[in-house]
Amino acid sequence: MLRKFATILTITVAVVPVLSTVVLAADVEGTVSAVDDKGMATIQATDGKEHKVSIAGVKAGDKVDCHSKVDCHTKVEKTSCHKLGPKYK
Repeated sequence: MLRKFATILTITVAVVPVLSTVVLAADVEGTVSAVDDKGMATIQATDGKEHKVSIAGVKAGDKVDCHSKVDCHTKVEKTSCHKLGPKYK
C-alpha cells in the first residue's frame, strides 16, 4: 500500500510542473511593426499587446505567429515567434 502511494505521489510531483507550464502558454498572431538593426522585431499582436522578439528574416508588415510562455518558477514571460507563409498575408 505504501509503495503504491509513493509511486502515485512521485508521478504527481513530476507531472504538475510540466502541466502548469503548458497551461500558462499562449498563442497569438501579430504583425511586425518595426525591425531594428540588431534583429529585434516589434510585434503588434492581435490581443493588443506589443512584443519585442528576436526573429530573423522578417520586415515590417509580415505576419507572425507568437507563442508566449511563463516559467512557473521564475514568473518570466518568454515570447518566440515565427513568420507565417504567404497564404496568411
